[in-house]
Amino acid sequence: MAAVRPGSRGWLAMAAAALVSAAGPSWAQPAPAPAGPPVVEGPTAPAPAAPSAPAAAAPAPTTEADQGWTAGKLWSLGGLAGLYTGVGVWAYFAWYHGKPRNAGWEWNGDGLFGQKTYAGGSDKLGHFWSNHVITRATTELLMTGGWRQVPASVIAGSLCAFYFGLVEAKDAYYYQFSVGDFVADVGGAALGVLLINRPDIDRLIDFRVDYWPTHEYRDGFMDGDVNFVEDYSGQTYLLALHVSALPGVTDSRWTRWARYVDVVGGFQSVNYKPEPDDPDAIPSQHLFFGAALNLQAVLEDLYGEPPERGRARTSHRIGHYVLEFVSPPYTTLRMAEADRSLTDGRPDRQ
Repeated sequence: MAAVRPGSRGWLAMAAAALVSAAGPSWAQPAPAPAGPPVVEGPTAPAPAAPSAPAAAAPAPTTEADQGWTAGKLWSLGGLAGLYTGVGVWAYFAWYHGKPRNAGWEWNGDGLFGQKTYAGGSDKLGHFWSNHVITRATTELLMTGGWRQVPASVIAGSLCAFYFGLVEAKDAYYYQFSVGDFVADVGGAALGVLLINRPDIDRLIDFRVDYWPTHEYRDGFMDGDVNFVEDYSGQTYLLALHVSALPGVTDSRWTRWARYVDVVGGFQSVNYKPEPDDPDAIPSQHLFFGAALNLQAVLEDLYGEPPERGRARTSHRIGHYVLEFVSPPYTTLRMAEADRSLTDGRPDRQ
């Protein structure tokens, strides 16, 4: 065996390392640590940076089609169908059962807020309020079943306006197709969709009804009259602005009381429908501004935010939700009011 010159060891080591490297990573073995500081023989090229892992792609937003037809969605649609079936049965007995049919289709004629209209304009606000409430309630039903908020609100609002459009079409054969009623239906459903998807506006305003049954309706109810929605003389419609939702207004301890106050504008028609028992009663319309008690703020003080107990949480939610649409009697103070009375003739009764 030929002798190896001492000076050739460095070259043999370099060649062996190259062969091991070429053989692949499975042959590579860690080199022993040098006993002394390494000798730098010259500048070396910087090691190439390790390739970075590709960024994970952002997940695409899910749609109702991606989620599929779950059992919850199907049940919620079934509940929706059941609700409208119930409303349809009630409407038949309240508005059409035993009523004579027209000779044909009749259009409009009931007016808007005219003095001689059959309800003095309260019927238009009643249509607006009803569609608003039904849109909000059926949206909650769909969302409980798993529908997302925007699709649920659009489906609920569109279905509500369409259903009441069919009611107007049926009215054409018994009463009249009222364009004003249909516009109020669409407007109420649209307000419902808006407030569902814009909580900042929902915190600011409410559209509510203050209702106390008239004695004329109570007498009719004992005879089987279920048409409470046309007890207009007992209804007052309110557009309420929550002072507590205005930034900074109730922050001071001197103005904290204002969180219990709603600034309201209201409308009521009296002695239009139901027809008053007193033949000398004068139909009148009332437009007013004033203040109402914000009972939602009272609930928050009673339960705290957020409520701690399960029962309190449920009752708080129910109470808060109902007070979005209903203003209890005797909680509104009228401060400035304008009214007009029908002294020439009588309203057009339907």
